[in-house]
Amino acid sequence: MKPVLLAVFLVAPPLAAQIEPVVTMHGGQTVTRVYNAGTDTLQYDVELLARTVPDSGAILLGRAVAALIAPRSFRLAPGEHQIIRIRLREAAPTPTLGLAITMTPMDALTPDDTGRTGTRITLVVRHVAKVLLQ
Repeated sequence: MKPVLLAVFLVAPPLAAQIEPVVTMHGGQTVTRVYNAGTDTLQYDVELLARTVPDSGAILLGRAVAALIAPRSFRLAPGEHQIIRIRLREAAPTPTLGLAITMTPMDALTPDDTGRTGTRITLVVRHVAKVLLQ
């Protein structure tokens, strides 16, 4: 079992410093940067979600919050970065929100035409940054 786990960690794209862990929103709008620190081209999909933390301490993500997000979907090659602009289109339903960014390797989105057979593991990562409202 350990060799499988090690293999998964070796093929996982590095995610360090790609997305700010906390984003502050002033007057219903903010700007943040996403950076591809990995070695593969990635597809990024962005959404803003309601976020609550009940007494249990678990972070719960709720419905999508109406917001203008530009761009909402984009691709980044290794070393590239993208500025994301967000503007609320409704009153925030919770005191903090979650900026969810899903990162999918591009080779997972295109069919494998090499004729190989066998099992293939694709790691799709979803990072949720805390959005503070001020």
